[in-house]
Amino acid sequence: MFGIFDTYIICPVTYITDEQKRFLDDHVATLRSEGREVYYPLERKDTMDENIIPISENLLRLVTRVDIYWDINSRGSILAFANAKANENLEEVVLLNQAHVEELAKDPANSIEKYLLDWVKIANQINGH
Repeated sequence: MFGIFDTYIICPVTYITDEQKRFLDDHVATLRSEGREVYYPLERKDTMDENIIPISENLLRLVTRVDIYWDINSRGSILAFANAKANENLEEVVLLNQAHVEELAKDPANSIEKYLLDWVKIANQINGH
């Protein structure tokens, strides 16, 4: 049903902007041109189906790379981030909009963004990236 994926894109789905979608579509096309097998939630017709949550959780624990486009308003991204942290096979984490997340992290109210930045740094150091 889902095939074999090596990369999972964590991104906003429900309230994604046109600009975010264009950026992500281009990014996914680039990854695929490099030979990566990408799970991109925006391509799934069943992304909004509640049954997709366990499938996404499992996929996030199997891929070797996670690319994150962080949007502070995306509640699904928080769940996906939590599941990605449980992945023992993860080799690389790419924070696609890191400068934006760094700006958000300056606000003391945005503790999850600080945590995200720390986790990305540590995950990549462990795996030599």
